[in-house]
Amino acid sequence: MNNNSLFKPWVVQVLPKFYCLLFLFYLTEGYAQDKTITGIVTDINGALPNVTVTVKNTGITTFSDLNGIYFIIASPTDVLLFSYIGYKTTEITINNRQTINLLMQEDTSMLQEVTINAGYYSVKDSERTGTGI
Repeated sequence: MNNNSLFKPWVVQVLPKFYCLLFLFYLTEGYAQDKTITGIVTDINGALPNVTVTVKNTGITTFSDLNGIYFIIASPTDVLLFSYIGYKTTEITINNRQTINLLMQEDTSMLQEVTINAGYYSVKDSERTGTGI
């Protein structure tokens, strides 16, 4: 038996498996960067449901549930955008964190006076003084 005959079965059997494992490691390493980020979105009164959570510059979006909890898949360097009507849109860089909780701030500049249609004319809510009877 020569050395080539001992070497050849090992190369034929083991080397292709090694390259397959190496290739699989390469693939999973590239996707391992994306992780599930979770957290709770609240305001001063408690949990905020239906807050839009978006990974900036992507189409990846989710919403917080009734308890303000959200889950989203993103990479450690991505930026999350949190938006909700009546509140300031907030950007937070993930920075390798897996949990990001947020206390949202009201956006008082977005609040406007309500106009009421009283039939044939419109009245601002502040100008309404009676029951209309």
